[in-house]
Amino acid sequence: MCSLTSIASGRATKTPKLSDAAKLSLETRGSVGDSRRSWTWAWRTALWARFGEPEKCHEMIRGLFQHNMFENMITTHPPLQLDGSFGITAGICEMLLQSQVQDSKTAAPLIELLPALPKAWPTGSVKGLRAAATPSISPGKTAS
Repeated sequence: MCSLTSIASGRATKTPKLSDAAKLSLETRGSVGDSRRSWTWAWRTALWARFGEPEKCHEMIRGLFQHNMFENMITTHPPLQLDGSFGITAGICEMLLQSQVQDSKTAAPLIELLPALPKAWPTGSVKGLRAAATPSISPGKTAS
């Protein structure tokens, strides 16, 4: 899945066919069988966030908690692999803030707030997110 990260650079990709192929690859991998390793949920959350698919992100988070997470928030992948536990945090951050795409004129990162916020999270707040080469950002959201 790590090979998809260079393709999943956000909705502003310059190669739509490659982007579509990457989405198809993610879709084909599904969320059953061997794709239920704890680290795969985190990777797929981040990748779906980059593609702007909030409901897919939420499905991945639910899958991790349903199939691979103990009550103490440690994932079940033996012997003790924390990729899922720590990685899901990065995936959630991708859902809330992205800055991979650069402005074509200034090359400054374009900051996108709440690019993949699922319907299940109608309100909330976050504090201390960091975008590329920027100070801390603390966006808030209220129900409309």
